[in-house]
This record gives sequence, C-alpha cells and structure tokens, in this order.
Amino acid sequence: PLVCRPVALAIGSLFSWSVPGRLGRANAARDPRRTAGMAATVMLSISVVAALSTAVASANALFVRQHQQGLHCDLVVAPPPGTVVTMDADTPGLVRQQPGVRSVTTALTLTYHGTEINGTEASVVAFDDLDSARETFALRAVQGSLQGLGTEKIVVDERTAHRVGLRISDVVTLRVGDSGAGRFTLAGIYARTRLLDGYIISEAAARAEVPDIRIDVMYVDVRDGAGTDAVRRRIGQAIVGVPDLAVTTRDGYIGDQAEEDSMLGIVKILLFTAALISVLGIINTLVLSVIERTREVGVLRALGLSRGQVVRMVTVESVVVSLFGALLGIVAGIGAGAAVMVAVNLQRATDERVPIVLPWSMAITYLVAAVVVGVLAAVPPSRRASRLNILEAIADE
Repeated sequence: PLVCRPVALAIGSLFSWSVPGRLGRANAARDPRRTAGMAATVMLSISVVAALSTAVASANALFVRQHQQGLHCDLVVAPPPGTVVTMDADTPGLVRQQPGVRSVTTALTLTYHGTEINGTEASVVAFDDLDSARETFALRAVQGSLQGLGTEKIVVDERTAHRVGLRISDVVTLRVGDSGAGRFTLAGIYARTRLLDGYIISEAAARAEVPDIRIDVMYVDVRDGAGTDAVRRRIGQAIVGVPDLAVTTRDGYIGDQAEEDSMLGIVKILLFTAALISVLGIINTLVLSVIERTREVGVLRALGLSRGQVVRMVTVESVVVSLFGALLGIVAGIGAGAAVMVAVNLQRATDERVPIVLPWSMAITYLVAAVVVGVLAAVPPSRRASRLNILEAIADE
C-alpha cells in the first residue's frame, strides 16, 4: 500500500490521454489497500515465474559457457534435442569417409543403462578413439596413461579417484544393468574437464557389456582449409539414410541443447497458470468494487459518460493494477532468483561460478502478459458497470 498510489499514478499516466483513462487511473490510485490486494495475486504469480526464469537463464548461461570452452570440434552429428535415434556401428565410418574430415569421436553413454563401479552407482562413458577424444574434450592425464585402453582398461577423473580411493593398477568391477560384471584395470587418471568426469572405457569394452548400445553423438573435426560448411553438407548427404539425424556446427549444437530445457517448458506452463490465477483474482475484486461504486457509475453515466467509456474506464483500472502487480513480481522474483544463484555459487565445490543472468526478455513478456491479463479481467466487471440502469444506480444506497 505504501508504494501503491505513486506507482499506480505513474503507470496510469500512460492511459490518461482520455477521460476514461484519467478516471481509471484515479480509481486505481485512490484506494491503495484495495489496489494492493488485487495486485498481490499478480505479484505472487509473476514472482515465482520470474525467480524460476532467472535460475533457468543462469543455468543455461553456465551450460553454454562450459560447452563453448570445453568442446573442441567443428561439427556435431546427433539427433535433434528430445529425440532418440539409433546410430549403428557403420554410421561413424560413413562420416570418416567424407573428404575434409580429419577425425571423428563417437561417444556412448553407459549410464543410461544403469552402471555401477564396485557396487556404487557411477557415470561411465565410452569412446571409440580416446586419442581424438582427448583433443575434443582437452583431456589431460595426471597419472598413468590415457592411451590403448583396449577391452580391459579404464580411466577416471582425478576427483572421483580421490573420493573413492583408487590408484593406478587397481582393479574395479563394472556392472551395467542386469548384465554380468566386467573387471577393468585402472590405467590412468585424468584432470576433470568442464564437460567430462567419471569413468571412461573404450567402445569395444562397452559393446562387450551392452552389445546393442547406441551411439549418442559424434564429434567431427574438419581439416584445415576443407571448409566447414562444405564438409557439413557432404556428411549430411552421406547419412541421409539415417532418419532424424542432424549435422550442426558446434555453436549450433550448443544453442539447440541450451534451448531444449525442460525447465523452460515448466516456466511457460507456470506463466499460463499465473495468468489464469491473476485473471480470476482481479475479476473477483473488480466486480465487488463495481458493486460498491454503483451509485458513482450511475452519476458518471448521467453526466454523459457512454457505455463504451465506462468499459474503458474499468479496463484501464484493471490494466494499471495488473501492471503494478507484474512490476512488483518481476522485481521480487528476479531478486529472489539472483539470491538463489549467489547461494548456489557459495555452495559449489568447484571454482567455476554460475553466471547470474537476469531474464530481461522474459520480463518484457511478463509485462505484455500483465496487460493481457488486465484486459481479460476487466471484461466481466466492465460489462456489468456499462449495463447498469442509470436511475436505479443513482438511487442505489
């Protein structure tokens, strides 16, 4: 209520170019408690969505930064986000045969099948060529060797090795799903990268554990002077027989993966739900307000205010209230989201910090949504006000 009157007057000035606009602005500002009550519904709804949007935008910014700094390749061959495509063992060969291709790194994720190392759940990936994978992910050995894994050797990142107490030449047991247990000798320990940690085995070893395991993604490095776009087109033509498989640049792949975030879908659903709740809240309060101001509306009609002008007056009041609540919600929500990101950074075990990104584009969307909410919420009370009988309204006690 303390800031309600000056803010409502400031927002209402956008609509005060006409008599109905000035009346609607005055109505929104003259009873701060009522206006604050109506705006509270919008504020609470928008603040939750804005806080989540801030968290999602910050997480996406971290994802993009990690991939831009940690993924070293020119092209990526993978199914579009949200789809699953089975690439058989012949697909990498088709890609390698294309002129201009320097190297291809295929990645297979065993974790999807449920993996355990020495009885403890663990992340395990496989590469067909660890030499090219070292370049793709900037892998660096801190102990042992990352070469020649064969089907009996495994490597792990430094932090995991320290946490579980592994040393070079230790033997670990890998169990994938309900399959039998395979025994591997720890051949090397690598420095954890921005994108890769956990255990790594060869593709041959992975297929020995899961014969029908699918290739998740292929990272392609293009020869100098070959032309990335030309190589991309040739690869696309070569794999045209594999449905739903896309060839994109590294930056395009990163952008697609960042956009395909389930949390963004949740944000959109929450925004729709918030709009619905806000409409109902404003409708209830405005209808009661119109009933309370029946005589006032009758006097205005008697003084010459037309039905259409009454509708615009109530609509302006509703939009001002909705925008006021949206502004408060955006400020509170973004502030809360930023505070959460600061807390996350304080708790992170790594030195890398999550960038705090303020979702200004989404904030504009919320303001536009607030205007729509205000217009929709004004329909029932404005219709009621415009249809009042002038004499009966004036005589109302």
